[in-house]
Amino acid sequence: MLSPNLVPSPEQISNINEQQNPIFEVTSPLEPVSQRRVDTKTILNIVLFFVLLAISLGLFGSVSRNILLHSFGAAFLIAGIIPLILTIWLVLTGASMFRKMNILKTVISSIILIIGIILVTIANEQNRPIVGYALFATALLMIITKYFFFVEDEQIRIQRLERELRKAKQSAGMGMALSYFYKFIVPTAANIRSLDDGSTPIDMEIARGKFEEYQLNNGKLFVIVPRDLDGSDMKIFLKRISSLPNPAVMQGKPKERPGNDTHRPMFVYFLECNTEKKECNGLFDIPTIISSCWDRHKNEQHHRRYTVNVADEIIIFQNQLISLINEHPITRGKVRILSFPSLPFRFEDIKYAVTQLSH
Repeated sequence: MLSPNLVPSPEQISNINEQQNPIFEVTSPLEPVSQRRVDTKTILNIVLFFVLLAISLGLFGSVSRNILLHSFGAAFLIAGIIPLILTIWLVLTGASMFRKMNILKTVISSIILIIGIILVTIANEQNRPIVGYALFATALLMIITKYFFFVEDEQIRIQRLERELRKAKQSAGMGMALSYFYKFIVPTAANIRSLDDGSTPIDMEIARGKFEEYQLNNGKLFVIVPRDLDGSDMKIFLKRISSLPNPAVMQGKPKERPGNDTHRPMFVYFLECNTEKKECNGLFDIPTIISSCWDRHKNEQHHRRYTVNVADEIIIFQNQLISLINEHPITRGKVRILSFPSLPFRFEDIKYAVTQLSH
């Protein structure tokens, strides 16, 4: 039987080729196809850039080559040194969640600054006044943007947060992610021991209402999320692969850790269980809560309203979930998300992906 094609996590959901049956681990939020568009503000910024560029070239039309090189060199030098200083300062003192973006800005600013230095050097003019002007302009820019325009920046930020809040209220995926994370993932992850603490003890259900103690030899919980829904019942799929007397997976509850103040342990699905050694090597769950997206889609379709895009809602659910997992100290590094093709999918693919990434 063919193994699933494990591929690196793409940046955009449209980069996925369903025909190749790609299964990948979600390590950062994915961008839905419907959001991949150039907005009006971006277009206006591009137009403003070319207008300013055309005016500046027109003003430089009758100057000598040496003055032209010196002017362009000064422009590049100033355009590089101002954001370079500001972004380095943000890297040192700013929010950690923007550190990667600020480092990227620092690198780009450094390249622009180097180009400016080269042009000014070729022009064979004095550089100290230009550098002094750039540093003075940087100081003024910091004062203006950080203090004088502080209220305006706050208004823009509040406006953006209000838009995001309205979107969150309208999104089924956002609410489902919060519910699934705090009601299931956090208490489950809290009871899973890290490898340094040894195996996780499990109350494994070997018969209806009858439990035996097993051990989980892996400290990871894998959450399997389909990329779309077609009406297939995920609960029926899970019931089929976990039905006694010959289940493909076993259901059990990680034993509650002493001092753990989370909710009671919940049933999870375990892979590669050895009934003689009483141990398992894989742990996963499929969030059946997202099936409500399909129910809502069918209801609105029945009433001739098409407001819910099931695939986009699942992406919103998945993106919110990965953000919560990465931010929470209990789940960070312990819970991983696997993106699967649309339902129905094969149990063999689940087993292969979970066991491969568990090692």
